[in-house]
Amino acid sequence: MMPWMKPRSAAAFPILAVALAAAAAAPGAASAQLPSAERILARYVDALGGEAALRKHGFRYHRTTISMPAQGMSMTVETYAAAPDLYVARTDIPGMGEMRSGYDGKVAWMVHPATGPMLLQGTVFEQRRQEVNFYEPLERDRYIQSMETVDRTEFEGRSCYKVKLVTKWGEEYFEYYDAGTGLLVGMERNAESPMGAMSTTTIFEDYRDFDGRKVATKMRIRAMGMEQVVTVDSVSFEEFDRSIFELPPEVKALLK
Repeated sequence: MMPWMKPRSAAAFPILAVALAAAAAAPGAASAQLPSAERILARYVDALGGEAALRKHGFRYHRTTISMPAQGMSMTVETYAAAPDLYVARTDIPGMGEMRSGYDGKVAWMVHPATGPMLLQGTVFEQRRQEVNFYEPLERDRYIQSMETVDRTEFEGRSCYKVKLVTKWGEEYFEYYDAGTGLLVGMERNAESPMGAMSTTTIFEDYRDFDGRKVATKMRIRAMGMEQVVTVDSVSFEEFDRSIFELPPEVKALLK
């Protein structure tokens, strides 16, 4: 998903040791001190700039670079999005050509230079609908059945709250929120694709302010022993022609 993309002194150690011993003796009491998932989500919205900032714009364009350092490969992606959930992305794949994908509010699709046009269905369709929600995380009740804070743990060297989410289609995954800043810093999820499911870990980094709202401008995605680095090069909220979201002719042909 591209959301729109955590010290103690030595003197405190004896007190900490006692606290840890008490927690071990009463695990139920320790878990009860975890903030609710709803509170963590509300804090995340505030950390991003607040609901007004997230709803300020109805259009977004961003240009990103996807690099795979180990493979020596780099790709450029242009993404157009509009409220409530319209989306089109164009990816220049070196040596292959352009891959396009999108969602028009009803149909999720992909046109790959190697496989041609296809319709996204099942879990991959549901995940795409969720990912392109323009006002995520304000509208999670459209996709999420339940949320629960399950732990306070380390994630990529940060102290984080681990939240378990269950979608309305029965999928379970985990998000990690920085206990200090409140920002989303990681996700563990089985990402569905036309080629099958992949266990992925995504790290969100380098949040920057764009017209009053914070955006993670760097994401590291680990899957199948490889790592992709996604870097946001530019962001614009200027309005553009919505005709860009019309289904391509080859996709329309699949619906007949």
